[in-house]
Amino acid sequence: MYRKFLSVLTVLTVFVALFMFSTTNSVNAKSTYKRVSISNVRSTAYHNKSNSGAAYNQSHSRCAFLLKSHPHTSWYVTKKETLRHNRANAVYFYVRSGNKKYSGWVWQQYLTKGGAPFWIKSTHAAAIDVNTGKFLYNKSATAKVPVASTIKLLTIYNVLQKVHSKKYSWNSIVNTSGSGLYNMSRSYACGGFVLKHGVRYTVKQLYQAALIDSSNAAVIALGRWVSGSNVKQVQRMRSQLNSWGLRGNYIVSVSGLDNGDLNGYGYRYPGSSAYAQNTISAHDMAVVARNVLNKYPEVNQTTKINNLKVHGQWVHNVNTTLPGRKYNVRSLYINGLKNGYTPRAGYCLIGSSQKPGHHKLITVVIHDDDMSSDTTALMTHVYKYHSLKN
Repeated sequence: MYRKFLSVLTVLTVFVALFMFSTTNSVNAKSTYKRVSISNVRSTAYHNKSNSGAAYNQSHSRCAFLLKSHPHTSWYVTKKETLRHNRANAVYFYVRSGNKKYSGWVWQQYLTKGGAPFWIKSTHAAAIDVNTGKFLYNKSATAKVPVASTIKLLTIYNVLQKVHSKKYSWNSIVNTSGSGLYNMSRSYACGGFVLKHGVRYTVKQLYQAALIDSSNAAVIALGRWVSGSNVKQVQRMRSQLNSWGLRGNYIVSVSGLDNGDLNGYGYRYPGSSAYAQNTISAHDMAVVARNVLNKYPEVNQTTKINNLKVHGQWVHNVNTTLPGRKYNVRSLYINGLKNGYTPRAGYCLIGSSQKPGHHKLITVVIHDDDMSSDTTALMTHVYKYHSLKN
């Protein structure tokens, strides 16, 4: 009896498998359709109306792909075909993706006219014209979220303010004493540029380490140099945001690390919870970056550097959109600006570029798993659909 049950079950399994295959791959069997007409049409963009539908080969005997597998694709229609089935006519379009990797015949009811809306994976994103301050793209851009090391731009702005005063210079010496800074600089997770006991570092050297290598210890030392202490620099950052009209943000860290990381080094902000972190919107970070570039455009001379020897150590920029790097798009003329990562913030990148004859452009992508491709895609989109020409 048990064997008989297994035999019946096997037959049923095969039957179901064949049925599923036939409905997925041969639902539009050629024998059931008669062509009424076929013609070329002017190439027109369409996109998916929903997750329903599939594309078929010319004979409508085989499924080429499911539309739901390509939810953000623009399909370019170049042919129109009318087929008769069960005494009714149906119109099909021959479609091809922009990259020409996918093509097939799709029932017109599954498509809607117009290219697919622009889409990137980043949870939060923004783009701003640096010259005019006009926002050119927003995706959940006003939500207050962790932004990791991109927050370092606030302290960089304050450093440049002080350096440009008559009293200080790039050669001014910064106090880097304290076991917390030294230990942080050697940490696998929080380190980078290694601070050495007894060595005198200039503002310029720590500025380069903070911008290129995203050194947490270097930017905290610079914050102490600017304001006198880490606590006072956090307070200055808050005041700076308020002065630009950026309200409702929460700042407890100069470096972008959260208190869970800072606790062990003595830089947890007093009165904040054990795992407090900076939260600021993509919109506001775009404004911060715009203020930096408007007042101190020379910052790009440092942010465009891939590798540099600083006080005998090599520092390396992880921004892979820069010239010579994997995700660089030469036509975008990318020259910075600041990357960041923490487990809670994800990958973040504030990108900057300026095509010849165009305004400067800043893009912000927050909480992504591929900040580089999203940045170049967003820049390309903005340049294509918005006028940034001088």
